[in-house]
Parts: sequence; C-alpha cells; structure tokens
Amino acid sequence: MIADCQDEIFVLGNDSRLVQMLDKLVSNAVEHSDDRTPVTVSLRKPGNEAQLIVSNVGAALPKEKERLFDLFVSLRSPERKTGDNCGLGLYIVRLVAESHAGHVESRDIEGGKAGAVFTVTLPAV
Repeated sequence: MIADCQDEIFVLGNDSRLVQMLDKLVSNAVEHSDDRTPVTVSLRKPGNEAQLIVSNVGAALPKEKERLFDLFVSLRSPERKTGDNCGLGLYIVRLVAESHAGHVESRDIEGGKAGAVFTVTLPAV
C-alpha cells in the first residue's frame, strides 16, 4: 500500500463512519487488485473540498459502473464472485459520503492499465 496524503486536511463528521468508509474502499481495492501492485490511498484538498482517492491496478471497472454504489449490487466477474459478498461495501461508502454532504465516483485508472480509481469528495473545514 502507498499512502500519499497532504497535511492539515480536516472534515467534520462521524469518525467511526469515516473510518468504515475508508475500510470499505481499501478492502474493495485490495480484493480487486493485482497482487503484484500496491493499492494507493491519497488525500488532497483542492479548494474547499477534501478528496480521498483509492486506486488499484487489477480488475477493470464494469461497463455499468454507475450501479456499483447501489444496494445489494455486485458486478464481479464470475471468476471473482464469492458467497460472502452481498453488495453492501460500496453502497456503505456512498451512504457515508452523502451523509457528510459529499459524494463518491469511480473511473478507470489512467495509463492503459486495467484498474479503478474511487474518489470520495467531502467539504473541508
């Protein structure tokens, strides 16, 4: 794992829920990453916003990526499906972000590699 975080970034919120959100994002990235590449966690403050960015090289995002944050949705490929996934992780990420007046989005990783980038944007103080 690589952590690349700016100093002095503050958000107001429920610390337990924010930790839960980070846990879900990192767990998702680890689960879908190539074992030979690190998961990157970045924290930035463009303007009045805090951005938490979690990225991994590995499984590409599905075509229906806008559904990733819906309740009980798992868009894993058949070879990655397990019985213990019920489609709650990224839904929880969305709920926590929205309950803190923020949002979450996903996009494909840049550079021609398969992988994903998840960005949570929250108001900074």
